[in-house]
Amino acid sequence: MLKPRLIVVSLVLIQTAYATPSVVLADSAQQVPEQKGLETQLVPLGSEYVLGKPMKLRVQLANRSPSPLPYNPYATAYDYDGNSGPLAVIGPDGKRQPYLGDWMMHQDMIGGRSPTLEPGAVVTLFECDLADYYYIGAPGHYSVQYRSLDTPSSNTLEIDIKPGNLSVVDAVVGRLLHSFSSWSVVKMDPGRSGPKELEAARAAIAVYKDPLHFHSTFGMTVWVTDEPVDLSRLQGSSWEGIEYLGRSPWGHVYARIPNKRYYSYFRAPEKEKPLPDIRGLRGLLREALELQK
Repeated sequence: MLKPRLIVVSLVLIQTAYATPSVVLADSAQQVPEQKGLETQLVPLGSEYVLGKPMKLRVQLANRSPSPLPYNPYATAYDYDGNSGPLAVIGPDGKRQPYLGDWMMHQDMIGGRSPTLEPGAVVTLFECDLADYYYIGAPGHYSVQYRSLDTPSSNTLEIDIKPGNLSVVDAVVGRLLHSFSSWSVVKMDPGRSGPKELEAARAAIAVYKDPLHFHSTFGMTVWVTDEPVDLSRLQGSSWEGIEYLGRSPWGHVYARIPNKRYYSYFRAPEKEKPLPDIRGLRGLLREALELQK
């Protein structure tokens, strides 16, 4: 029997468009500021970028001074906004593109390294697939810059993304972003985002209300599978709230929609915020994903 392929999702927006790529490094002499001898470099790891294909980048730090310099690799986990990821990605519409990661993903991107950088040395802060962490839903011209709290901003990377086929997960993410515009969306590791029955997911995405406290506030998860999944064994487990919502153009949709008890258990005790309105979430999902029973 074929193993079901799944997509786990929690709310984001979709666009269908196409672009033309080439990768251009902006004038580094102008764009890369130096701070105490440190220089941050944003480097493309490919000659062109195509919609729906990997878009690999590297952020590295160089010591241009004659002396060893300390640096904090973990501060790269946050940019000036605190929850928008370490890269500022501006799309063809001139707007900042949605960040699809959370602080835990930052830590995955950044490994522990020596806090001292020798003269002339260059250290890789992280490498990533841009499309894994930011919503790239259309072709066109994008600009990307690394920004951090206590390392200098990088050069600005100018990218022309060529036409291609949007992946299923990004198509679903796009539609959810559109319908749940006031929510935050995170792409999750399919192997760690749900019960064993859903480990074969091609993608996993969570949606939550408070972007600064993902693991302690209200959230919802949606799974999209190629084939129906038997969830009967979840009865009596912590995952028994997962329900089947119907079939979409992208596959079978399952969701775990929290209730008030779930929210109050996970919310941060110091928060004095009203409960999100959870009424109508199923209807919004059905409309966003064009669900049919």
